[in-house]
Amino acid sequence: MKTITRFLKFTCMMCFLLTTILFVSCSDDSDEDDNSSDNSKIVGVWQKTKEETRQGSEAWEDVTEDCDLDDTEEYVSDGDWALYPGTVTCGSANVINGSWELRANGTKVVYTYDGFQDEFESNIEELTAAKMVLTHSAGDIDDTQYRDTYVKQ
Repeated sequence: MKTITRFLKFTCMMCFLLTTILFVSCSDDSDEDDNSSDNSKIVGVWQKTKEETRQGSEAWEDVTEDCDLDDTEEYVSDGDWALYPGTVTCGSANVINGSWELRANGTKVVYTYDGFQDEFESNIEELTAAKMVLTHSAGDIDDTQYRDTYVKQ
């Protein structure tokens, strides 16, 4: 009888231990670098509404020009990206094509531009179904940073 009781206790303890290990070791799918919900938010056509700049930790300064306000960027679900300058251009009137990808758990968007080998990244400060705010660094010694605000078309 003692042997059977010990065996049952041992079996129950082993089942409890195995169940606990299984629950603890299973990872949640949301922990992975799955950006599908952010991908659906970013896909579409975005129009710039504001452009700001700063150096280091200074306050942001609005440097938006009229020629910036009719530019649109298109993010396609297959990873294609395009910048369409509006009719009033600040510089080149050429469409810029490339690709985009969300990384770092949806906190960064990384671009590659057709004809260039390097990647360029922007930090996502805000991304909703209607608004997107991106920041990026110019990479100069003055630590110049840019922040662009967009609304979805």
